[in-house]
Amino acid sequence: MKILLRNNVLKCIKDFQEGAAVSKTTLRVLIEFCYRVGALDYLFGDLFKMFAEGGLEQRYFESLDAFILSGKFKGHFIPTTILDRLICLYRQKDVELLEKAILNLNLGKYSQNAEVRLICEEEFLSSALIHLISTDSSHSDMNACLSILCALFNLLVRAQHKKSAKDV
Repeated sequence: MKILLRNNVLKCIKDFQEGAAVSKTTLRVLIEFCYRVGALDYLFGDLFKMFAEGGLEQRYFESLDAFILSGKFKGHFIPTTILDRLICLYRQKDVELLEKAILNLNLGKYSQNAEVRLICEEEFLSSALIHLISTDSSHSDMNACLSILCALFNLLVRAQHKKSAKDV
């Protein structure tokens, strides 16, 4: 089954590289298939490598958008390399999408959680920040509450500082 899937993916990548118009629907169907049959290791492993090697990493991530933003991967492990690139891409593309993605992914055990929290603070993504802190498995309930309050206070101070700098 994986050989058949691999051959069809390679054909799609070749068509993309040659400029043939392969619809986004084709890629979404491929992702949906991997999701439905539980081949997420293939989706985030070999499939990602094939797209990256074919110079189509951006297309791969764009095709994942609907699945991420709908929360389909919330209960699943996504490799750190994929999450790193996704977060970077969303931050460059649209911070509102970044916030939605963070809210729809389970980043509680993500090794770069502290960096993502910092990004949320820098971009003033309060909902995502609250979500990250409250789902962080290393925080007790009391520590999580304190962390949330401190983070929100820091956001408020930074927002006021930014506003007063613009007024001057």
